[in-house]
Amino acid sequence: MESDPNHLRDPYKPVDENLEPPDLECAICFCQFNNVFNTPKILQCKHTFCLECLARMNVKSTQPDTIQCPLCRAYTPLPDLGLPKLANDSTVLSYLPTAMQHVYSIRFNRNKGKLQVKRVPSSAPVLTQTVSQTLDVGNPAGSEGQHGRDRGYSFVVYSTSEEEERKAGNEKGGAQTQRWSDEIREKQQDSRRRKQAASCNFEADTRLIHASISDRFWAVNVSIWMLSLHPKSPQTRKSKRRKSRVLFPNDTLIFKPKKERSGANPFLLLFIVIVFIQVYNAIENLDDHVLKYDLEGLERSLHREVFGQQKALEELMDHLNDYLSTYAHQQPLALSLHGASGIGKSHLGRLLARHFRSVIDDKLVVHYLSKHQCPLQDAAKHCASKLAQRISEVVTRAEEEEQIPFFILDEVELMPPPLLDTLQVFLKSNQTNEFLNVVYVFLSTLGQREITAQVLQNASTAGAHKPLREALSLIHPIWTEPAVELIPLSLLEREHVIQCFLEEMTLEGFYPDLNHVERLADELAYHTAAGKQYAKTGCKQVVGKVNQL
Repeated sequence: MESDPNHLRDPYKPVDENLEPPDLECAICFCQFNNVFNTPKILQCKHTFCLECLARMNVKSTQPDTIQCPLCRAYTPLPDLGLPKLANDSTVLSYLPTAMQHVYSIRFNRNKGKLQVKRVPSSAPVLTQTVSQTLDVGNPAGSEGQHGRDRGYSFVVYSTSEEEERKAGNEKGGAQTQRWSDEIREKQQDSRRRKQAASCNFEADTRLIHASISDRFWAVNVSIWMLSLHPKSPQTRKSKRRKSRVLFPNDTLIFKPKKERSGANPFLLLFIVIVFIQVYNAIENLDDHVLKYDLEGLERSLHREVFGQQKALEELMDHLNDYLSTYAHQQPLALSLHGASGIGKSHLGRLLARHFRSVIDDKLVVHYLSKHQCPLQDAAKHCASKLAQRISEVVTRAEEEEQIPFFILDEVELMPPPLLDTLQVFLKSNQTNEFLNVVYVFLSTLGQREITAQVLQNASTAGAHKPLREALSLIHPIWTEPAVELIPLSLLEREHVIQCFLEEMTLEGFYPDLNHVERLADELAYHTAAGKQYAKTGCKQVVGKVNQL
């Protein structure tokens, strides 16, 4: 294997030694350029500055659509997608190490004054992965009021006479400081002499008392009394410690030991506060992402218009909440909903398409009907090519608008194998970032036999995921991908069919007579299990029955 000729080359040394290397430091903050927040951005005047300094200038500027060069004062209009889309200085990037020549995608939120890394790939170096995901660049102009303070530099200019007065004042202050130090030193020496004299007098008094009192018992008591006059002496401290070890007959101490305060409690409290702040910020960021998709409104609409699928809808909303709470993902989200005919799969797909078209760009939501889009099996390869092209176009547009696109694919059971092969390629995790931020929803009747058997046996779809995945993996390997989440749809009970009759009769203008509806519901075929009746065809025959009225 041939070695790389540039392996041992200095990364900051130019390839051509005759050429003078460019300045690798920002002229404003003097920080070295890199490929994250200090990315070298070149203005129209050909001057280069780091992205962080330009962001701080734009936050404080009253003209957010342009940036003024701090060297030549020339104005540069900003791109439509913001400050991070300014052109990078490729000459400076070529002098950086090879691992730092790939510029990461940065978002700039001027209202919050933040620079944010969109996504750090798992293959990035360890040093890059430890970089903070966000960087505060200050509050926007006018948000701090008159009392706000900007980061900058202050200079003091002295005249000649003022300079002389200032030097004289410094010399006078130095002399006064020296005089205060001498006075403090003299007071400390005087205090030590007084303590030594007091200690000598105390020892002399003690010897005199011991010599004049012959009784040893009274001498000891008087000595203890004299020691109590000087509680700070070492002998007093020893006697106190000795007394603390004397025990009463009931094995208790005269003086109970003091409880030592642990020094770990303040650090534990500080750690809890830091964790709380981090969790609060994470929850706040999650709310910012989820709110723009109005998932609460979607959940209310689905529970109101889709009958008999309470558990499946909860599972669907859990996956959407988890995925849409952030913009950076490791793999796309594929929700594969399976169930028998007539339980409302197509109606569910129309509701999802209608909702997401109302909250994001209409062109970022694709509702693909296999029977309509690709009716001929002979044209399967052509249909697969068109589908792949459309997915690429929508994903590219969504990346520019920083949105997550949605592909709702109905009648998947009618898709030929080339279409499924194309979709499987887009579900892989080894793709570029924009193809990882996509939501796919598959609607199919495949696996309805396994789901029906599970419902009739256990009166629930719980436990149907494993047999359903095993059956689908035999049809096509797309359902073995980790990105695919299976959601089984249950059979409709008789009360759900009655709700379908009432809704259809209301739409057709008939008076919803409950007795009449009961008679129409009895004309349908049902499975009976565990005291419940499950419609074999669901609500599929409801429209025909109502049209006969």
